[in-house]
Amino acid sequence: MNSNKFIPILGLLILLILAIGSISASDVDSDSIIGDSDANIDLTAETAVNEIDDSTIDDVNAGDVIANVNDDGIGDNVDSIDDVESDVGVENTLGASPDNEILASTVKFTQSKYSTYFNASGNIIPGKLNAGDTLDFSGTFTNKMFIINIPLTITCTDGTARLTDCGFVFINGSSGSNISNIKASMTSVTQRSIIEATGVSDLNVINNDLFSNQTGSHPMSFSGVSRVNIFNNRLQANAYTSSSGWGQPSAMVLRNSGGCNISGNTVITNDSNGIYFTGYGGNSQMGTTP
Repeated sequence: MNSNKFIPILGLLILLILAIGSISASDVDSDSIIGDSDANIDLTAETAVNEIDDSTIDDVNAGDVIANVNDDGIGDNVDSIDDVESDVGVENTLGASPDNEILASTVKFTQSKYSTYFNASGNIIPGKLNAGDTLDFSGTFTNKMFIINIPLTITCTDGTARLTDCGFVFINGSSGSNISNIKASMTSVTQRSIIEATGVSDLNVINNDLFSNQTGSHPMSFSGVSRVNIFNNRLQANAYTSSSGWGQPSAMVLRNSGGCNISGNTVITNDSNGIYFTGYGGNSQMGTTP
């Protein structure tokens, strides 16, 4: 063979071998790169899935925690509060200091229970009633005195209470009391007012129906009181004047008292002031039994 032709052919063969080697190397690198990329993608995907799973678990755990708190802790506390209110009544701090809070109770009060709470003179038996308690009167009462020396609510919710020859006296310590919805008459006892208050304040006297025809008896009598609300009561005094010199009684008397609100009352008398204001501090006796 001609040497001049052999050298170019040999050169071409060498170039061809080099070219094939380069292509193989490129394939290997490409495969490696692609393989590594797949591995990276798989790893990233797996990590993302794990993160999602972890997040879901965390969310479930958080939900469980919230559910447990709502169902167990708060639920138990609410039940406890309801139980306390159901068992002992509503909290009331009427007449109590911040360091001595009390729970008020309501007594369905009938004449048969009188001796449980009051002595023969009409004074509250110590320890039987607390400031803020309610006496809810029911049925008939005859010739009973109720001397109040702590803040109480006196009322009748069922409309059945009828009091004859009974008297309520609010004295020192009873400021802040309420008396309402009482129907009472004074027909046999003299010198006894039906509702009387001396030296107290912040009373509410509302929606009572009171009648008296006895000497020295006023449906309402107040002495040295202040800030008393007297609303929507019906008062009637029916004693009359005689030769003995007794004057006709007023239905409401206020002695040395001020700052009282009097509104919406029906007041009936024979021939005297329906509401009598005076600076005289004594206990007047007016009227004669007809």
